[in-house]
Amino acid sequence: MKTFYANCGDEILTAAQMRAAEQHEITAGRQSGADLMERAGRGVVDEIFKKWPKLALSSGTAIVVCGPGNNGGDGLVIARLLHDRGWDVTVFFYGDSGRLPPDARLNYDRWLKYGNVRPFAELKDFLTTIGDHNHPDLWIDAVFGTGLTRPIGGELAVGLSALSNWSSDLVSSHGGYVVAVEMPSGLNSDTGDMMIDRSSGDDGSGWYCDLAVTFHAPKRCHFVGQGPDLIDDLAVVDLGIRTNDFDAVRLVRPRAKTNMTTAGHKYTRGHVLVLGGPRHSTGAARLAARAALRSGAGLVTIAAPRDALDIYACHETEVMLRPMDSAQELQDMLQDARFDCLCLGPALGVETAVALMPTVLDADRYTVIDADAITALSRSTDLIGQLHAKCVLTPHSGEFARLCPDLVSEPKIDAAEAAAQRFGCTVLLKGRDTVIADPHFGTQLCASVYEDAAPWLGTAGAGDVLAGMIAGMRDPAQAAWVHAQAARNFGVGLIASDLPDTIPAVLQSLWAETETPPR
Repeated sequence: MKTFYANCGDEILTAAQMRAAEQHEITAGRQSGADLMERAGRGVVDEIFKKWPKLALSSGTAIVVCGPGNNGGDGLVIARLLHDRGWDVTVFFYGDSGRLPPDARLNYDRWLKYGNVRPFAELKDFLTTIGDHNHPDLWIDAVFGTGLTRPIGGELAVGLSALSNWSSDLVSSHGGYVVAVEMPSGLNSDTGDMMIDRSSGDDGSGWYCDLAVTFHAPKRCHFVGQGPDLIDDLAVVDLGIRTNDFDAVRLVRPRAKTNMTTAGHKYTRGHVLVLGGPRHSTGAARLAARAALRSGAGLVTIAAPRDALDIYACHETEVMLRPMDSAQELQDMLQDARFDCLCLGPALGVETAVALMPTVLDADRYTVIDADAITALSRSTDLIGQLHAKCVLTPHSGEFARLCPDLVSEPKIDAAEAAAQRFGCTVLLKGRDTVIADPHFGTQLCASVYEDAAPWLGTAGAGDVLAGMIAGMRDPAQAAWVHAQAARNFGVGLIASDLPDTIPAVLQSLWAETETPPR
């Protein structure tokens, strides 16, 4: 099972933020670049032996592939430390050693006192000599880390592709392990895309590692794009860097306090009004309504066409019903200020959403906009102009492409942040790497990867449940986390209607960890 050893805070850094953190540490005189490199290399070795204790019990064989920057310098430290423990270490080097950064050059020269350095061009032929009885116990990928900015091609792509084939075929058969320093080489630190020049003949799928060891804080690629597919386990090494005041994306951390713990009566916990679809499309609104109740809303009402109310009434006991066949009826209903949250979109119908949204947005309530309502927005610049700070947009990738076609080519986190700034409201861009971008309070990432994977959420109606949970909790990031945890708790065979009734156990477990549940 994939594991994320999160001995770190909740920041997720870009490559530039990581460089700034290191430079700040060096400029402040607390550590030198060489000190940081030594700690990084030692941290990788420690994480290797923590993950595979049997490797610490005897000396083995290791191949360390180093690149032309500081990532390669980390690799040279690792090579030296393994050698000091009696390991048989072979080092391959890509690039011009005369152009290495000073700290990497220092460790290059240190390694030459232990052994030689083989040119990277020999790697592919070397791999053909590895057989059943002379395979290495470890392969260390220290070619490129956070500094990679352009596609890999030529002999480098061919050599690393050979490593990929070797690791997937021979390692799986004979028990060796591939460890990446920071990330598998070729992975863009900020986007999670593999930067492969396809003309090299490689398919661009990337190369896998059993363990990636990163420093100070995770990077974006560890959670978005191809990163989680190429990394089996992730470990974070503390370099002793003091935290800077970065405007960093943060991982969603669960917390026990929700509006369900608020003292008072049902109205103090909120009254959610879900706009329901016609009689042939009632399921989505019912899922959202039940999820809102289970997530803490004091009351939930579904407003729907009169001829559909009997269908709704047959399914939900605790959800109240109101007839609504026009925008005027909705406007009259909203004269009641106790309807403090609106949820619309799930199976509402695009044309109906277009007709109702001016009234919804003019009400200036907490408003969750999902599904057909997002499509309605994409068809009307006038509606987009009415969005306000209390709105939460919850598109999946297809809906986002219709809403913001100019942002589709941008990295996911950047795209969500740009959309949030454009619309002046929260944008929750769904996926296994759900981005919650708030233009006023920053960006969070709810990543269902590694041990937090929740593949069962890929089922019809799961998004409708999330929309209701956001309406019930009034906290999009926490709703996304609880939504994924509910799916993890249920497991294989999950359908959307299972999710609402799985929510209480998740909330109960959070209370149990932090406080006594409210009576």
